[in-house]
Amino acid sequence: MNKIDKANEYVGQIKELTEIDVMQNSRKRNIVEHRSLLVYLLRSVEKWKYLEITEYFKKNKKPYDHTTALYAYNSFKFYCKYNKSLEILFYKLLDKNPKQKHDIINELIKDFSYQQLCEIISKIELKESINNIEDESTDKQNKRKSIESTDN
Repeated sequence: MNKIDKANEYVGQIKELTEIDVMQNSRKRNIVEHRSLLVYLLRSVEKWKYLEITEYFKKNKKPYDHTTALYAYNSFKFYCKYNKSLEILFYKLLDKNPKQKHDIINELIKDFSYQQLCEIISKIELKESINNIEDESTDKQNKRKSIESTDN
């Protein structure tokens, strides 16, 4: 898959999941935020240069220059702080591209303090413990059902 196809795929996935056309000539907040998501994906995940991003938008009849792309890229993390659905969408799209997931997560956590990272790790460990307990409970229920069905 070439670069343009990959960008078009992201545009399609964003539209499919959100019904937002990031190529629409609009400055509405939700469109601008999702457009910054596209720029962030192209720059961070696909390793596009700002010039390539600019050319892509221009080919799609969207006025864009390198400073606009740079601003959109830099604004993405800010938008995610106030629009959690944007961050969730980013990870959904990233899940479709797991080989770069590790690098992106490392880049994103640079902005967290040590205390915030400890809190996140604690929440993850708690969630894993809950999942393990639920799995064990399900296993016990299944064994009980199996024994009951063989007894009948």
